Amino acid sequence: MLNACVEPGRRLDIKTSTDYSSRIYNATPIPVPGGYRMYLCGFNGTNVRLLSAFSPDLENWCIEPGRRLDIKASTAYSINTDVAHPIVLPGGGVRVYFTAYDGTTYRILSAYSPDGFNFCVEPGRRLDIKVPSIYDTNIYSVGVLVYPNGSVRLYVGVVQSLNLGFYSMMSAYSPDGLNFCMEPGYRLDYKASTDYSTYAYISFPILLEGGAVRIFFTGGDGTNMRILSALSPDGLNFCVEPGRRLDILSATDYSSRCQRPFMLEGRLFFTGYDGTNFRTLSAKLD
Repeated sequence: MLNACVEPGRRLDIKTSTDYSSRIYNATPIPVPGGYRMYLCGFNGTNVRLLSAFSPDLENWCIEPGRRLDIKASTAYSINTDVAHPIVLPGGGVRVYFTAYDGTTYRILSAYSPDGFNFCVEPGRRLDIKVPSIYDTNIYSVGVLVYPNGSVRLYVGVVQSLNLGFYSMMSAYSPDGLNFCMEPGYRLDYKASTDYSTYAYISFPILLEGGAVRIFFTGGDGTNMRILSALSPDGLNFCVEPGRRLDILSATDYSSRCQRPFMLEGRLFFTGYDGTNFRTLSAKLD
């Protein structure tokens, strides 16, 4: 499951005079009756909102009407409802963890829907910045790992005021999926002279046999972004694996960046950037 081959075409493209006229990115699909629903971010040049699309086969997608999560004045999500990760709850319904932005700070919030379509933001903040700390500026992006006992670990990108412009990865644990405690230290830190010398964030974690965890994550070197992976025996201590899971390719929709990985049924969904536009693409894994 470490080699990816990009599939022809675009799963979703930008469209003028819509909520996704400038960017359509961060695709996160889940199974629903009759097919699949993909939650994704649409950017119209001013605000980011959470939208959705439906597909019967994971290949052909149609944007669904309306907004799954809209911005709201005088809240932690007054500017953006950004980078989200959905989970299907055992008792039914869908919870989406998402990145909220109020014009100053990024935080992690959540929203619940009984039908996966109509969401209400849940009270409180799942994760907030802390001053002073190594996450005193922003907590951005979220990858969700649900354990068999129902507990949840979030992997998040953080920025410290001493290192603005550099993203590292931390984690937080919750027994109930709502009340989280940040875990000490970095899960992954940026490292000079590597593909992740600037960014190591926006991840998709997978629980392996025996409690091991593999994370597919976005690595940035200050110029390009690629999809890399790291392995941990316990979900806390990670070693980056050799090579690139998905690399940029000239004269393509992902000539400058391939980022924001999400996997379902052997297919890797990712955001491709060609220097002008962000689009939703996919690759097959072997």
